[in-house]
Amino acid sequence: MQQNNRIVWVDIAKGIGIILVIMGHIAENKIIYSFHMPLFFILSGYLYKNKEKFVRKKIKSILVPYLFFAIVSFLYWYFIERYFREQDVSPINVFLNIWIATPSINYVFNTALWFLPCLFITEVMFHFLEKRIKNTKILLSFIIVFSIIGYIYPKLNIIRLPFGIDSAFIAIGFYFFGYWWKKSENIILQKVNLNIITRIIVLCICCIVVICVPSLTNGMNIGNMEYPFYPIIYLTSFAGFFMIYLVSNMISENRPLQFLGQNTLVLLGIHEPIKRIVIEIVHRIFSIQTEIMRTNIIGKLIITALVILVCIPFIYIINRYLPFLIGRTKEKKYVNH
Repeated sequence: MQQNNRIVWVDIAKGIGIILVIMGHIAENKIIYSFHMPLFFILSGYLYKNKEKFVRKKIKSILVPYLFFAIVSFLYWYFIERYFREQDVSPINVFLNIWIATPSINYVFNTALWFLPCLFITEVMFHFLEKRIKNTKILLSFIIVFSIIGYIYPKLNIIRLPFGIDSAFIAIGFYFFGYWWKKSENIILQKVNLNIITRIIVLCICCIVVICVPSLTNGMNIGNMEYPFYPIIYLTSFAGFFMIYLVSNMISENRPLQFLGQNTLVLLGIHEPIKRIVIEIVHRIFSIQTEIMRTNIIGKLIITALVILVCIPFIYIINRYLPFLIGRTKEKKYVNH
């Protein structure tokens, strides 16, 4: 289904995904981390279009928002938050890392932002390959080689590469899968009878994989280049994607989730500092221990809901008055990126 040039299930999937991202940043969770960021790389690959001036458009829609959110977050951290948090980091190194964009402790002001430079590199790398390699099997061969390099690289204990290039080698595998699924989706669904019973069975299998497999591994964190056994990386990621894919298509239409999905860029860019403020306010007003809010499932859900509610006014302000800062125009506000 499409509405206003947007693919509804994609918006719903992104809405669910950003909720999981916020929950995962309240307290790291192996299950969520096993597929939540791969989900966004897959969805980006699904929306890939080989357009003219591709790189320029991606600079506008990814790097410009990245710099906006990074600079604003840094200023808040530098002038306010760092005086209330004990952190052994150099403000100069933190500021310089905005421009180098290596996922590290120097993203202390807004850890979620590592994703945007990494996504930019992933998109540009894939675009470069896809323009030159028209045979899908050969393209897949290059993608596999890149992903193996990405898996091996952190084991060499070499320095982190700028703009998350090292993480992008793994991420390009997810991106390709989204690209391939977009091309193959209708053909596969025509051959497979996805009635309600089949959907439920597949959904249950995906849930079992996503819940059980990460508990048997050391977990996954793409930004920190922490990976389980190579096949597990993609097994849990693809299972997580199909789980969200099926749920999103079953939901069919849900305005709150669609709204979140249409505004994941803003939510990604501002939820981290807002999350810390919300947790501190709740702690001071209700004398609830921070650890309880971060580890108790009800506490995490409440904090997640509060963070989203606080973000909504910022979403409206940015969309209405500053859309150019997130790569949008008022006329094209609701077009999938």
